[in-house]
Amino acid sequence: MSQHPVSQRATARPIDAPVPAPTITSTATQLALELETELPRLAIEPEWKAQQRLWGHPFHPMCSYLASFPASLAHAFISRYSRPGDVVLDPFAGRGTTPLQAAAEGRIGVGNDLNPFAQLLTASKVEPASAPEARTRLARLRLAWPAVAPAWEARAAAMQADPEGGPEPVPAEVAIAFHPRAFAQLLYVRDALDLVTEHKDEIVETLTHEQGKPTIEAAGELQHFVHGMHYYADLATKVRGAYQDLPSTFGRSYGMVIKRPVGPVAAIVPYNYPLTLMGTKLGPALAAGNTVVVKPASSTPLATLKVAELFHEAGLPAGVLNVVTGRGSVIGDALVTHPLIRRVAFTGETGTGKHIAALAAPEFKRISLELGGSDPMIVCPDANVQAAVKGAVIARFWNAGQSCLAAKRLYVFDEIYDDFLAALTAELERYECGEGWTRPEKPKLRMGPVHTRSGRDELVEQLEDAVSRGATVVHGGGPPSDRDKGFYFEPTLVENAPHDSRLVTEEVFGPILPVFRVGDIDEAISLANDTRYGLGSSIWTYDARYIDKAAQEIEAGMTWVNQIHYGYDELPFGGLKESGIGKEHGLEAMMDYYFETKSVVVGGLG
Repeated sequence: MSQHPVSQRATARPIDAPVPAPTITSTATQLALELETELPRLAIEPEWKAQQRLWGHPFHPMCSYLASFPASLAHAFISRYSRPGDVVLDPFAGRGTTPLQAAAEGRIGVGNDLNPFAQLLTASKVEPASAPEARTRLARLRLAWPAVAPAWEARAAAMQADPEGGPEPVPAEVAIAFHPRAFAQLLYVRDALDLVTEHKDEIVETLTHEQGKPTIEAAGELQHFVHGMHYYADLATKVRGAYQDLPSTFGRSYGMVIKRPVGPVAAIVPYNYPLTLMGTKLGPALAAGNTVVVKPASSTPLATLKVAELFHEAGLPAGVLNVVTGRGSVIGDALVTHPLIRRVAFTGETGTGKHIAALAAPEFKRISLELGGSDPMIVCPDANVQAAVKGAVIARFWNAGQSCLAAKRLYVFDEIYDDFLAALTAELERYECGEGWTRPEKPKLRMGPVHTRSGRDELVEQLEDAVSRGATVVHGGGPPSDRDKGFYFEPTLVENAPHDSRLVTEEVFGPILPVFRVGDIDEAISLANDTRYGLGSSIWTYDARYIDKAAQEIEAGMTWVNQIHYGYDELPFGGLKESGIGKEHGLEAMMDYYFETKSVVVGGLG
């Protein structure tokens, strides 16, 4: 836990005590200057308890800044501005007084425990008071919430001048802070997405450099993120419940089914699609009125941080969208087990998903796990061969094969097998490995590197296992000979791989595609289902019988017909078997996984 800057209790020191100058990068220097300005305003400091200040609130935007710093630098700033008697809330280490504890002990609160503004108030340890006295106290609060402070100051001044007065209209900015469902109605998502689009070149460049994918693929990922967020912004106004007459013997009554936000969400995102897979969690979470803590992969945080910065710049209320960075074994585990987190959305490999499920189980947290896949692609005799070949190229080799829903096993009917394999091999000749920000000469296509050395080394081992057992490499076969730097791996086709080899039984997260010859649809589907995974699948045919059989019998969460493996925001997506649990995308993701369904009975109606 010591690696997380929020989990280090500040050492009290005089406000003017010198702090040793840390060694920091230029980016950290810029953030440090922001901290110099913001940290004095980080606390709620009631006048009646002048030395009582609040540090380390889990949903305060400054925690995101602190979490992005080296621990030593964050600690230095906290130490610089701390005073004797400060309250230290330490959510990741379990120290201090949490908002929920304060509320349970009868301390004053506003709104509810899903509301970060209310959590700040409940954590300030105000003793119970009469309504006029409480209004006077609230008027004296000095708030550290930039999005609500201007509107609140005017309201607070009026309350202090007339503490016995009646209620005043609540400004829109303050309404956001008081009611979590207002997040869904007054989100600044569209303005934020406009800013994201304005900064697309910068974001795409950042994504290309930190992840490795070619610029054209990074631009496609950003476009997918923007589209998905717009989709959920539209859905935010279309949430409905239900009404039911009840056969009560106690008089007329009726029931309602209502939807309530599930609560703070931890969104844990992998390195292969940092923005798209953040959007599949952020979009439905915000539309349902939840707050979100995003943890990007430790190797790809930069584009995520830029997007989050633009959301805040657009006016998204502080504390709604938070980003914490660091290793999953430290920060990820802390988020999943933290008592305030009620919903965990994770995309990643199956072993990690099982670990997260075990961590979330004791408190029955709501989870969705979109895990590994080994998607089959079946090509039937009547298929459009040219279209199927292009589909196989994109479905397997996009992003250097680093996609959970990539087509990882190819089953081709015997009648067209030879022609199909020849056409596919010719298409792969066009690929050229290189840096994602460079363009090859036409008609060549760029393929970026595998993201990590360990990932490339695992590909080498999986291929060697198949070859040692009789498989034949048709094209490619390993790291390119003309690249002495970078974790590159040539697009590779393999025939005759044993179906119990690592190349078939494991998830192969890179540009290797084993191809199999099949005699009929029954054999194709039987082999397609011969896996512990069940994420996606596709079939290429115009035969209605084959389409129906594939839809009904392939054991996968999704089946594409005559289309590449692509996650549409409009349709639910998730796996069977060891490919996970729960759904992302679609109306179903928002309604089923980011709301709690509550039944309400209304009686006493005569």
